[in-house]
Amino acid sequence: MSVGDNLKTAIEDVGLFSSRSGESVSNILLNFKFLDNVLFGDAETMKNSSSGNDAISVGNNIQNTMANVGITVDFDNSEINFSTPIIVSNESADFTLSGNELIGDAASMERSAAGKDTLGIGNNFKNSLGVSKIFYQTGLLVDVNESISFSVTNNLLFGDAKNMSYSSGGKDTIGVGNNLKNSIGEISVFPTALGEVRILASMNYSISENFLIGDALSLKKSSAGDDILEVGNNFSNVFQKISNNNTSSGKSSVFSFDSNFTVSNNSLMGDAENMSDSSSGDDVISVGNAFNADIAAINNSAFALFSLAENTVSLKYTLSDNRLIGDARTMQDSSGGNDKFIVGNDLIISFSSINNSVYSRGSIQSNVLFNCSLIDNIVFGDAESMKNSNGGHDIIQL
Repeated sequence: MSVGDNLKTAIEDVGLFSSRSGESVSNILLNFKFLDNVLFGDAETMKNSSSGNDAISVGNNIQNTMANVGITVDFDNSEINFSTPIIVSNESADFTLSGNELIGDAASMERSAAGKDTLGIGNNFKNSLGVSKIFYQTGLLVDVNESISFSVTNNLLFGDAKNMSYSSGGKDTIGVGNNLKNSIGEISVFPTALGEVRILASMNYSISENFLIGDALSLKKSSAGDDILEVGNNFSNVFQKISNNNTSSGKSSVFSFDSNFTVSNNSLMGDAENMSDSSSGDDVISVGNAFNADIAAINNSAFALFSLAENTVSLKYTLSDNRLIGDARTMQDSSGGNDKFIVGNDLIISFSSINNSVYSRGSIQSNVLFNCSLIDNIVFGDAESMKNSNGGHDIIQL
């Protein structure tokens, strides 16, 4: 059972050519929304029944490919008083997954057995920004803007049910915003005349305010399953080769690449929000692990008088204000499970090379910025409040 899975969007090459003065503008804007869907694995209410093993998803396996941008401007000596050519290319894609509710089995279960379900929203997203190559032999102004926004917010996922009594939970796997891959193609400028080139690429990924419960909101006289809850794991961000080549006097080119990945204000509970007279499962809860950023190479050259080559690569990773509970928010007359928490592990940042070459009073500004914040996350091995209950043997890796 799925909504909006396996979406593929592909924009082919964008080619802008000019041999005369003038203005050329290309705008490609994509917007996709997956909102307020409600999916039940089996039924709305179950009594004296057994559930099946269901797979329920919204917006998984999306692939977005942005166009290669090729800009070529040649000098035309037939036009004596030509104006400066202006070329603008804008590409953007926005994906929003919000307000969805996924329930593995039923809203209410009584004297029933839950199935082994897999629930997912916004997993396995792949985005590729194409190659940008700019060649020109006359003065011009070029603006190339590429942006991607991927937002997974305010979704509710229950492994088994909202309310369970005298029932047994299944071994469920629940994932939100995992396995995201972002790739930026090779960027290069080859000028032989005056001009100004500005290239901006902006990538924003936000996994926030999602609510995941392994079994049910309320467990009464029930046994919970051994569940796996995952949010915002395995993010890969790859920058291909960046070449900023200035060989003409007065030529300037400015590159700016911003990548922001945020996992914040998510709530994950291994078994339930409230438990009474129940037993917990042995759950695994992981948030914000395996962030990988790779910059292949940055090459800058300013070989002419008053030429400027400037680039900024900014990476920001934020893991904040997430709340993880192994068993339940409140436990009464219950026993906790042996749970494992993995938060903010395995971050890898790598740079292959940065090469700057400057002559004849040229200027180069090269900036690589990385900001990593793991703040204000709260982990409870068993519960916030326990009465007449036993906790489990938990492992926390932070």
